[in-house]
Amino acid sequence: MVNYQIVLDFVSFVSFHHHREKTILLKSYYHKMRLIKPEWIEHGPKESLSSLHINPDGIRVALAGKYNAVDCIRIFRLASILDENYQTQSRLLCRIDTQCPLCVRFAYASDVLAVASRQNLLLYHLTATNPNVVNQPVQTSSAFGDFPETWRLRTSLSSGHVADILDIAWCPPSDRYLASCSIDNHICIYSWPAATLLTTLRGHTGLVKGLAWDPTGLLLATQASDRTVKVWSSKTWQCEQTVKEPFDGCAESTSFLRLDWSPDGTMFTTAHAKNNK
Repeated sequence: MVNYQIVLDFVSFVSFHHHREKTILLKSYYHKMRLIKPEWIEHGPKESLSSLHINPDGIRVALAGKYNAVDCIRIFRLASILDENYQTQSRLLCRIDTQCPLCVRFAYASDVLAVASRQNLLLYHLTATNPNVVNQPVQTSSAFGDFPETWRLRTSLSSGHVADILDIAWCPPSDRYLASCSIDNHICIYSWPAATLLTTLRGHTGLVKGLAWDPTGLLLATQASDRTVKVWSSKTWQCEQTVKEPFDGCAESTSFLRLDWSPDGTMFTTAHAKNNK
């Protein structure tokens, strides 16, 4: 296991006050973070990792991308990544082979894994645990063999998108909505567990490459290649505010622009901002 210490430079933090009069505060911070890179998780020199997500209980981490030239999702025990002395025979919990998985997100309140596969939204449910299966190699294919966990495709949402979905997000704390954004410039909101398309948000003029709910589920922030972040209300589905300044002059070449809110909901962190000081 390799330990890295890095410095994150010029991350844009946007402070958002949800009142009639709103103010925006932009800052750049130097922040030290310790990273752990387990050497046994690899994807090959020419293969990509498009998404990862840790489930709310902190038990599993899902990785999506190509592995040995096959599109797949691998679900690992998080403890096996954090602890180099963890027993090697029980690292991999499950592997799911599926076409072009661009994003994976665990639900907050149930054992459901949402997967963006091209313009489709696939929902996999944990249907069984197999405690007697503990010796599955990391490279095992889902085409044969058993796994400590069984995840099965239960629902394929009727997608409102006509092009690839780049990011998805469950609405906290109870998963009442599932949001998705796409290179068709739109954001789709699905109700859950009804699994139906509720509304489509339009307003971005470029590829929408990332989205995130605030901790209360009242606000949804979306970031697009039109160099803006928009904040939407889940009560009216109207745009509350558009943030432009930090992204003036930025290139449009990034594959993803996945942002996130702070735990207290007072600010969100975005990628690809320009240092304007």
